[in-house]
Amino acid sequence: MQKSEYFNISRLEDNHWWYKANREFSLNLLDKYLPLKIGLNILDIGCGTGGTTVVLQKYGRVTGIDISPEAIKLAHRYPIEALRRANSNNLPFAPSKFDLVIGLDVLYHKAVNVQKTVDEAFRVLRPGGIFLVRVPAFSFLKGAHDKVVHGTRRFSLPQLKKIIIKARFSPLRITYFNSSLFLPALLFRKINFQKKSDIQPVWGPLNRILYVLLKVESLFAQYVNLPFGTSVYCLSVKPFPKRI
Repeated sequence: MQKSEYFNISRLEDNHWWYKANREFSLNLLDKYLPLKIGLNILDIGCGTGGTTVVLQKYGRVTGIDISPEAIKLAHRYPIEALRRANSNNLPFAPSKFDLVIGLDVLYHKAVNVQKTVDEAFRVLRPGGIFLVRVPAFSFLKGAHDKVVHGTRRFSLPQLKKIIIKARFSPLRITYFNSSLFLPALLFRKINFQKKSDIQPVWGPLNRILYVLLKVESLFAQYVNLPFGTSVYCLSVKPFPKRI
């Protein structure tokens, strides 16, 4: 990702409609499926500038990792205890160390080996642990934003499910998200002549309207899998070893 984009994200992620709504949807999924909700050991892979990492602390102790020194530096503006540089393709942690592993918009980056990263998440999770991953959806939605953040791939729901199952996870929930703004997003991607990142300041009233739209969708999506959207979420569990 371009260095300037980390600063851009750090300025906006607390209140920008997309970050707020997706953060809340992630927490809704975790609240529903986590067997325990306090005292957990948590790993945030690709923590970026820390906006999600800090709210995950409601569940326990969080370690945030990112390959970018710029991201880690900016994440230190939050009171996060453990932040470090690390590569998702080769996590520097012992097997079965974490109760919860998060990877939000990590797998589509150029430097990431998709299957290795998911396999590593499986390795460092304890049996019964939860893995939550989000990826950008549909290759036809690629645009200037993907180039700015060095995103080289997008996924359909079946593609992501196949990767998760290959790593031996058991999916509990998999759905598209941001269906309500799918068509506007598609049109914007096709006519974005400025060739900039999508993460830009949004006029206050419009920011609130877009947030409310996704907030309503997130309440609905807690119970129903959406047929399309700009992102795919998958929440899965690491099975316990089979007894012989």
